[in-house]
Amino acid sequence: MVKQEDFEYYKFGVNSRRFCSFIKTSNSIHLDRLFGIPCALLKGKSLEIAGLDMFNIDTDLGKVQGSKFTLVKEKFTENGFFMTWDIEDLNLRIETSWEFCTSTYILKRSDSICNTGTKPVTINKCLARFSFPSGLYEIYSQASSWCRENQGRWQKLYNGTFEIVCEGGRTTQGSTPFICLRETGHEQAVAFHLIPNGNWVMRTMTRTGEGDSLPRLIIDIGMSDNEFRYCLEAGETIKLPEILIQGIDGGEPYKCVSDLHEYLLKNTLNRDYRPAPVVYNTWFDDFDYLNVNRLRNQLKAAKKIGCEVFVIDAGWYGAGEGSWSEKVGDWRERTDAAFCGKMFEFSEEVRSEGLGFGIWLEPERVSINAPVFKEHKDWFIKSQENWYYPDLSRKEVYDYYLEVISGLIEKYGLAWIKVDFNFELSNDPYKKELYGYYKAWYKLLDELHRKYPHVFLEGCSSGAMRLDLSTLKHFDCHFLSDNVNPKDVLRIYQNALLRLPPGLLGKWIVLRSVGKTIAQYGTPIEQARETIVIPMGATWEGTEKVDLDFAVRVGLAGAAGFSGDISSLSEEVLERLKFHVDFYKVWRSNIFNSKAYLLTPPAELKDNKGWAAYQLQDINSDVNLVFIYRLDDSVKKKYFYLCGLKPDMEYKVWKQDESEADAQVFSGEQLMNEGICVELSNRYNGEIFIVVGCQES
Repeated sequence: MVKQEDFEYYKFGVNSRRFCSFIKTSNSIHLDRLFGIPCALLKGKSLEIAGLDMFNIDTDLGKVQGSKFTLVKEKFTENGFFMTWDIEDLNLRIETSWEFCTSTYILKRSDSICNTGTKPVTINKCLARFSFPSGLYEIYSQASSWCRENQGRWQKLYNGTFEIVCEGGRTTQGSTPFICLRETGHEQAVAFHLIPNGNWVMRTMTRTGEGDSLPRLIIDIGMSDNEFRYCLEAGETIKLPEILIQGIDGGEPYKCVSDLHEYLLKNTLNRDYRPAPVVYNTWFDDFDYLNVNRLRNQLKAAKKIGCEVFVIDAGWYGAGEGSWSEKVGDWRERTDAAFCGKMFEFSEEVRSEGLGFGIWLEPERVSINAPVFKEHKDWFIKSQENWYYPDLSRKEVYDYYLEVISGLIEKYGLAWIKVDFNFELSNDPYKKELYGYYKAWYKLLDELHRKYPHVFLEGCSSGAMRLDLSTLKHFDCHFLSDNVNPKDVLRIYQNALLRLPPGLLGKWIVLRSVGKTIAQYGTPIEQARETIVIPMGATWEGTEKVDLDFAVRVGLAGAAGFSGDISSLSEEVLERLKFHVDFYKVWRSNIFNSKAYLLTPPAELKDNKGWAAYQLQDINSDVNLVFIYRLDDSVKKKYFYLCGLKPDMEYKVWKQDESEADAQVFSGEQLMNEGICVELSNRYNGEIFIVVGCQES
């Protein structure tokens, strides 16, 4: 216990819930409250500290306990707290900053450890710690696997340890680096978003103290400590992964995503991004079987609907035998199939049609059959089976990769590279949990951006097995999922919005026509409508019919692209797709710069009941796009209440199929309190409303 007269109180924030506070005692500082959730308790005139430290550090010389930390400097400002601690007997210095954004109520914690001595120190663990008093708690986390990304659920913490981690350098395989905490029965929650720089862990531990009727809770967040043995040289500093912390009013993470998105766009992801060109990718046409005449037909259709880039997916490379995956690392063009050594000539055809040319690449995975592996085995690190990855910490390896990718860009005049990642980095010989590897990998991507600013770098990792905030810092957009079924995409996207901004998430609208071959009740088959089918998931092995507008309107909310056999579509369908693409081009800058309001709660994959809706609001203007979908629901008409509008401003509202001249005018107060009405006559259909502020009333 600490007497009240023996501590000072520091607070930043704006109201009773959206604030954070610290307590300084004679020789230490402790977190007091975190967005309405207590971390220390005042009992009478004495203070009970819930946890020991803000850190969990272990070295080759032993664990660092609370008494070993010496506070040497602190600086409190209106919007932040900055502290320096010494661990004198280990010659380690820790600097930590807590910076509060007053407009979005996001708190960023940044920590670093410096070796101030003259001898190396091995760090075995260096986690940020958050401690909470005794109580009953619940944790929200997301499971994430191939084609089933971002699937979240609450679960109670009764006793023991609950841990989420990533798998083999795929930072969103297994779980995503995001949790929410709330006390059972309370409507206030706090979310933690880790920005990883290697393998990571988020670990919650319950501890029962003397006299406690309920367990206390400790949360450790940071670099994975599974095989972490970081030799910190004299004078070296390691920067630990940043953590974004957000208070959640109402207790459900979807209720506050707009603040997170605005913060990310203005702070974390604030480099020179640009909205994605509309891309056609060859993969869902015939996968890695590339027939030039067939590709010419797809190119013709892509031009008709308004695509701006034509990307050749896997199958164009590799001089040896085997499948496309067995040839990775050999980035010579195939001479026995695909373009037969004439891909440049095809790239010229693409450019002559007014589209940019792009290719698929998986630079991190190297097969034992690749010539560079046979010549320089020592350049590569064994991962799994017959796959290796480059040791980018070595200058000669880094330079080789920069030269190879640069050579492909210049040889084929590339406007787009889809960078895939289809395996696990299951071994780090340096025992840094890939900290050093990712530092070099992201440096390589940034250097490519500087050398070739016109080249659009799309991230992919078996879909989204590495879709985190670190990745988004270094790619222009990232693929949402290999699952391209629009009903599934809708759910995966909704859940992704709990941790990622909407405009940087890439989606493909994948279509194929089977003509008038499916009978429709009450209509002779020769009069039947054209039937459009979509994949059931990530392949064509299962298909289902789809309403064209529904499929497209799911795909337009983000970085929109196309794949599949679009050359099979009728002229009427192609014209309708062009209408959608033209609409997207008008509003894509607003989508790109938008934050989201989830007007319906996100649901789990395969839950197709009810309606789904979200509002994308440009953070730089009064433009809103409202995407509304009727799923498997008998109700044909619904009202949706918009968010974040200016109550006294007048807004023009019209549908995608209408013109601005048809717009109705409502006040922001009306749209938020009375809502907008949408009527959809058929299940699995969608509508887009444009809501644009015009003047203050």
